[in-house]
Amino acid sequence: MEGKLGFAGWRWLFLLEGGFTCLISAAGVSLIPDFPNTPVSWLTREEQILAQHRMVEDLCGIEQKGTQNSGFVEAFTDWKVWWLAIVRLLITVGQSFGNFFPILAATMGYNPSITLLLCAPPWILGTVTSFYVSQFVICTIGRSSRCSLKPPFRHSDATKDRFWHITGLLCVGIIGFSLGILTMNNAVRYLSLLLMTQSYIVYAIFLAWMSNSIPESSKRAVAFAFIDTCTGIANAGSS
Repeated sequence: MEGKLGFAGWRWLFLLEGGFTCLISAAGVSLIPDFPNTPVSWLTREEQILAQHRMVEDLCGIEQKGTQNSGFVEAFTDWKVWWLAIVRLLITVGQSFGNFFPILAATMGYNPSITLLLCAPPWILGTVTSFYVSQFVICTIGRSSRCSLKPPFRHSDATKDRFWHITGLLCVGIIGFSLGILTMNNAVRYLSLLLMTQSYIVYAIFLAWMSNSIPESSKRAVAFAFIDTCTGIANAGSS
């Protein structure tokens, strides 16, 4: 679409992606309920009860204490909130390569069309891996009886570990970055792109870790807002 209506191709990319995002978000305002007990046409009564039950489980048996303002104070006086904010900020900076992925692919010397096509497989692989890792984490954290993974893939079931899932995937990404820096061989550089995208899965796992680390609802709301602000700062600085 280069030159259509006087816009460069990269501008069309932003317009199309942003336009679809705005349409979907506008629909979400009317479709997504404020709370699980808010009546909506597309949820049955049983599904709403299940959603409410999950919220109770998230509280880990902790009752709401104090006021909304006390949640604000508790969030900023808890060292875990600051630690989680710093970790997520660093993860976001490390994943900023996604903003420049086509530029990294272009260093292999192919024409623009081939370069853009080469960008797809790494993200497809990342998507497939994310589903696998998500099931792995569900088996590990939730002890789900419906999990289809067999030993040794459920070795951390008893420990409910999150740290090594995150660290392992980040190490895969670091290997990808290192390969991309050390050589100009096209095959190795493309392998580096495939490895880089595996680190994106960390984001979803870390969100679950954040939620489980701060079970009290009002405190969690403030903590998430603060951590998201730090993430926004990281995005702005690494763009």
